Amino acid sequence: MTEYQGRSGAVPFVYFRYVDQSNPEIQKQMTDYMKDLATIHAVEERPDRFWLWDLEEFQAKTSPNISNLPFEDILDVFLRQTAYGEMYKDHIVRYENGTIQASRGWICMDNVDWNIVTEQIDALVDQRAVTKRQPINRGRKDWAFFTYINGKSTLSQNRPFECVYGKEIQSLASSSNVLAKPMAFGSSIV
Repeated sequence: MTEYQGRSGAVPFVYFRYVDQSNPEIQKQMTDYMKDLATIHAVEERPDRFWLWDLEEFQAKTSPNISNLPFEDILDVFLRQTAYGEMYKDHIVRYENGTIQASRGWICMDNVDWNIVTEQIDALVDQRAVTKRQPINRGRKDWAFFTYINGKSTLSQNRPFECVYGKEIQSLASSSNVLAKPMAFGSSIV
């Protein structure tokens, strides 16, 4: 019999918007943000999946080499792969011309006792500090990179894609309201 083990905890989505996500400099900042979030006390491990990391790996392994194609075409080829398409179709919002309007990854905050409010607050404060430190967010009223937890998604059994429905990213992609601020626990924005 096969034994499965998953991580549990809050699974905030990590959003990216208002930037050219085809730009390698922006992609590096996206990766740095994901890695920086993984350094806070609430997070035990770096996420094992992120669409950009998987895209880079796919691109490196694809033969013939697709690196010379425009980014939007590379993304099309990537998302046409059954596994990647199913995994990421609701996590990348694109304009009609193929450019990315917004995307998201996730991080598992599995080192927090959710029965202890001070640990929740510490996790929120730590992730907010990481978010505020990001160069892309400096001087912005509405942050380009931020985290958010839907009130229905505070707990997971390592199935973050079941936590938030695909339509939510579309509304967050262009929103300039309070959701541009960092993560919320429960059903209200902190």
